Amino acid sequence: MKQVRFNHPDKQGSTLEGILHLPHGDGPFPGAVVCHPHPQFGGSMAVPLIVALARGLAEAGFAALRFNFRGVGASQGSFDEGVGEVQDVEAALAFLAAQPSVQATGLAVVGYSFGAWVGLEAACDTPSVFAAAAVALPMWRMPEGWLGGCAIPKLF
Repeated sequence: MKQVRFNHPDKQGSTLEGILHLPHGDGPFPGAVVCHPHPQFGGSMAVPLIVALARGLAEAGFAALRFNFRGVGASQGSFDEGVGEVQDVEAALAFLAAQPSVQATGLAVVGYSFGAWVGLEAACDTPSVFAAAAVALPMWRMPEGWLGGCAIPKLF
C-alpha cells in the first residue's frame, strides 16, 4: 500500500488523498478505482468493504486505488451533490492510468452505494474504462433508462 495525493489533470479541483494497492510483480497491471459510500453518512476510503475490495483486487492482479471524495479525510473541497464527485472519480482514473505499473487502457471502476452511482457516471464516459461493478447501487435515485447509453460491461 502506498499513500498518494492527486487532482484532476484537466479541471481545477480539489487535491484528493488515496491509497494505492499494487499486486506482486512488475506489471503492467489492469487498474481499478474503488469508490466509497456517501460522504455525508460516514463514507470514506476506510470503510471495511472498500478496504476489502481494494485488497481483493490487488490479490487478483489489479492495481487498486481507493480514495476519499472531496471533503472527506485529507481530501480538499466540500460535498457537491455527486457532480464534483464524478470529477473526483475521473481524477482518480487519470492518476491511476498515469502510473508506470498500470495498463492505461485497462481500467475498471468499483463502487459501493453512492460510490457505485458516481463511479458508473464516470466509467461510462471514460474511454479507458473497460468494466464497472456496483455494490448496493441506490436504484431508487436513478431515472429509468439511466444506463441505456453505457456500453461497458457492468456487474451489479
